[in-house]
Amino acid sequence: PSRKPNGKQCPTCENTKIWKNGFTKIGTIRWRCKNCGASWSNTRGDITHAALFDKFVKWLVNKQTLADLKVASTTWARKTEWCWRVSPVIPVTGEIYDYIQIDGTYLPYGWCLLVAQTHGKVLAWQWCQKENTAAYTALLQQLPPPLLVLTDGNAGALRAISEVWPDTVVQRCLVHIKRNVCAQTTRTPKLDAHKTLWGLAQKLVKITSLQQADEWTNQLQQFHDLYSKWLGKKTYRSEVLPDNVPTWVRPSQKWWYTSKRP
Repeated sequence: PSRKPNGKQCPTCENTKIWKNGFTKIGTIRWRCKNCGASWSNTRGDITHAALFDKFVKWLVNKQTLADLKVASTTWARKTEWCWRVSPVIPVTGEIYDYIQIDGTYLPYGWCLLVAQTHGKVLAWQWCQKENTAAYTALLQQLPPPLLVLTDGNAGALRAISEVWPDTVVQRCLVHIKRNVCAQTTRTPKLDAHKTLWGLAQKLVKITSLQQADEWTNQLQQFHDLYSKWLGKKTYRSEVLPDNVPTWVRPSQKWWYTSKRP
């Protein structure tokens, strides 16, 4: 049976003659005004927004589709429009980390997002148009210097590290080194030198001990000893036709290493 609630009034006519009138689909009590006939349910805006934002984040980072959520694309876009404007807040702890990894991700419409993280946890970020010293300086200034910083070797990042974190040890990202080698040798190299170098690159990312690191360093030295003449061979601009000059060669550059891929 319906009962009259205490301390409630109709939001339309402000009459106090309102009664419980069943439940909504999500279990919220529905009320009805005996005077004007208005029907409504009381909801907590903060709880509703928090639940929607939680659903939005799960949809954004996981593989859920709108079909899984059973919601129309237009409805979802309208309801979550405000979610895109929520800026994450990372509390400042002052903690000094053993290592921090920094890197940039390029996004559509001319944006680049610089991120500093450790153990998969984002510590700070900085929006920019491209990776450069100023952008990385703004990123690093948000955090105390770690013992070691991991980077892909970007020139702007290295300059910013030397200025903001001068006492921090710099470690090149091994995965990026492997990618750089692959860009020169491809994954299916034809030349013996390329096969050897690509093999070393694959071993590099699997090193887990100091002994393995020493062995790899010795193998790299052997590679340089064996292919030093090939690595040092140069091609001079005067020896090639203008159409055969690699696109990455600067206009003022008179020579380049022959072994470097166009």
